[in-house]
Amino acid sequence: MFPHRHPAQPQTRRGFTTPMVAAALLVVMLGFALVLDRLWLEAARVELTTAAEAAALAAAGRLASDSRLIPDADTEPLLAAARDAAIEVARQNRVAGQPVLLDADGGDIRFGHLVEQPAVERASSGSAAPLPSQAVITAHRTRFRGNPVALFLADLTGQATGDVVARAAAGLNNQIAGLRPFDGAPAPAVPLAIWLRDPAGKRRDTWEHCIDHRLGRDDYGYDERTQSVYQGADGLPELTLKSSRRRSSGQDANALVIDIGSGFQSAVLTRQFLQGWSVEDLEPWQGELRLPATVLGLAQLDGDDRYALEQLSGVPRIVLLYSTATPIGRGPTCEVTCERLVAIRVLHVADQPDGSCHVTVQPAVLTTRTAVVATTEDASTVVANPYIYRLQLTQ
Repeated sequence: MFPHRHPAQPQTRRGFTTPMVAAALLVVMLGFALVLDRLWLEAARVELTTAAEAAALAAAGRLASDSRLIPDADTEPLLAAARDAAIEVARQNRVAGQPVLLDADGGDIRFGHLVEQPAVERASSGSAAPLPSQAVITAHRTRFRGNPVALFLADLTGQATGDVVARAAAGLNNQIAGLRPFDGAPAPAVPLAIWLRDPAGKRRDTWEHCIDHRLGRDDYGYDERTQSVYQGADGLPELTLKSSRRRSSGQDANALVIDIGSGFQSAVLTRQFLQGWSVEDLEPWQGELRLPATVLGLAQLDGDDRYALEQLSGVPRIVLLYSTATPIGRGPTCEVTCERLVAIRVLHVADQPDGSCHVTVQPAVLTTRTAVVATTEDASTVVANPYIYRLQLTQ
């Protein structure tokens, strides 16, 4: 008899698959580590870009200074203030848990001129050389700067840190075609129109004579650092706005209260003086006021108007300049043709014995998101505005 043989059993090769699984897991973990570090660096890049944009906007916004209206103004204090603003805002932002530090001496903050196409005619602001209108910020988190972004899984990837660089630019655009407020952001304007020029050339209390030709007095100044009005010259000419005298025809006034959707209602006018023009105020103009425009005007300032102007002491506000004011019938209302947008700063308000009110103002520079920037179609008619700018990212 032949011995009974059992079929051969496959022998298990123990310990062979375990290294393969371990190697596969290592590859998966390495890939996961690389993805995780890549996502971490991308998040850091987004944070750094946000910080650079905020710093650029802060620096460019500081360039919107009244110094732009002073001939031969020293630019260094203005640029130093803009640098300080950029550094401070950047420091308030964190990237990968650390504040963003800008090196002004290392070229992180640069200034230049924003050039828009197509170019439009520029109005002179009195300076021989225009001040910079753009700030470019380069923010670094790199090994070269000694502040790289730490990575999570350096033992797996062999890379302990990563480099991130972000650049942003912001500029001032003063090719302004009009104003368009939006919800939550009224246009920083007051319902006032100032006489642009006297066609007869006899009156000197006009914007053209006192401000454009710089022939106005200079008795007051404004300290941008302390945000206060003081007595003393600051290099900016002044114009005294005059409402009509008691029982006069209004021809003696050089400033008018204008109807911008208020119907001359006292409560609405007070709100406009203090808060600006809302979306509802500009509904008669489809939400956007462009010049030239014809509105109704009054040569009178009542007590609430004067009080509101006193509250605005030192605060820049947009006003209109009018060329003609034609009386309507025998009433106090007139039809006013407005030609330009400018910005003023109220310095002093004083009631007069004859019933009129004198408001001393000087030109000012301001930025507003409600400014409408000129388009290609506007290029032939829009003159760059030395007083009103729109602050915007340009890169």
